[in-house]
Amino acid sequence: MWGKSFLLLFISGGVVGILGQQFFTPGNDIRCARMWDQLGFEGNNVDCDQNERKTNLGGMDCKAESVIIRNGCTLTVYDKTGCKRTIERSSSCLWGWNRRIAAACCECDGCQGEVAVRDLSCARLYQNLKCSSCSGFRLEINPLDAVPHLQIFNNEISSLVVKPGCSLSVWEGQNFTGNMEIFTGGVDSLMTQGWNDRVSSLKCNCQ
Repeated sequence: MWGKSFLLLFISGGVVGILGQQFFTPGNDIRCARMWDQLGFEGNNVDCDQNERKTNLGGMDCKAESVIIRNGCTLTVYDKTGCKRTIERSSSCLWGWNRRIAAACCECDGCQGEVAVRDLSCARLYQNLKCSSCSGFRLEINPLDAVPHLQIFNNEISSLVVKPGCSLSVWEGQNFTGNMEIFTGGVDSLMTQGWNDRVSSLKCNCQ
């Protein structure tokens, strides 16, 4: 017989169990990020979902002091002067940004995640890397679209995602002239392909 009583603790998948009971640690239900108005993930909170630009934090405006960010996600935050900071890890204290956050945008998995292809018709082009919706523009391309000149988007594309079963043909020159490349899937950086800020015309086709 044991002469002492004891507690058995175990941690599995972010869940802490004590003698058969389970207590979920903060953040297990977070889709992208959650901010709290107290240090150490306490108090009132507000969620920022994947690819959501949250320009109105309501009662949490300039009150956040701690944040949990899901693995693989990044949170871009802004203060009222327009200064911004990109946060990639959870923090029990937002040093330098305590009670400063007035707007936020959260993203996960770049051009490779399932969110990137959600509601995708044929292709989506982005001004910034990793299919970022937190800043810059994005351009929706429909099946059978043939765009001879991207106008204000000319030579401004840095990443893209193409719907499964579709392909995107791009040209360096207007009216489908010059060097050409065909893309499928997601491309976080067109720099790796030698096509950053070079796309001038395009066509999208689906099977």
